[in-house]
Amino acid sequence: MSLFYPMYGYFGHLCEVPKDVLDNLHDTYDYVTKHVYPNMRSTTYKQWFLQDTKTEDVLTYNDADWTEWNDQGRLKPVKDFFSQFVTEMYRFRFSFLEKDNNVDYHSKHMLPRIHIPLNDSDSYFEVMDEKGNTHSYKLEYGHAHFINVTYKHRVVGSNTDARKNSFFCFKEFSDTKFAEKFLK
Repeated sequence: MSLFYPMYGYFGHLCEVPKDVLDNLHDTYDYVTKHVYPNMRSTTYKQWFLQDTKTEDVLTYNDADWTEWNDQGRLKPVKDFFSQFVTEMYRFRFSFLEKDNNVDYHSKHMLPRIHIPLNDSDSYFEVMDEKGNTHSYKLEYGHAHFINVTYKHRVVGSNTDARKNSFFCFKEFSDTKFAEKFLK
C-alpha cells in the first residue's frame, strides 16, 4: 500500500463503533481527564496523549514517532477493534474543545487520522484543498471517521456543546478494501 496520502479524499465514514469499544473510550477519557495532566495548556482546547514520542524535540516530531503506549493496557479493546482497519496506531489521544471555540487552520500532518467522537457535538471539520477551497464534514457520535489531515484543516466548534473526541494517526489501512473506500 502506498504512503502517498493525497490519493485519498478529504474524509469519510470508516465504521460504526461497537458499544464495548465506545464504553472503553469513555472510561479511559474519564480516567485521563481526572488523573493525567493535559498536554495542551489552552483553557479552551486540551489534549491527553496515550502514547509517548521517541524524540524529545516535539517541534520536529513525525506523527509516527508516537509509538510508546502509556495507557497501562486500558485501551486494549480499542486497539483490538481498530487493528482490523489499520496496521498500527500512532499518536493516540483524547481532546476536549469548549463550546463556542474553534481549532484554527493548522499545518499539514504527515499521517492521516481516524477520529471517534465521544459525544454528539455539532462541531465539524474543515479541510482545505490545494486550491484553498474548504470541504466540511460533521463527525457522527458512535462512528469512526477517516480525516486526511495531510491537508490543512481546522475544527469548527459547537455553539451548544463542548466537543469530546478521541483520535489516532496511522500509516496504512490493513486491507485494500478499506483504503479503496477513501480513494479520490
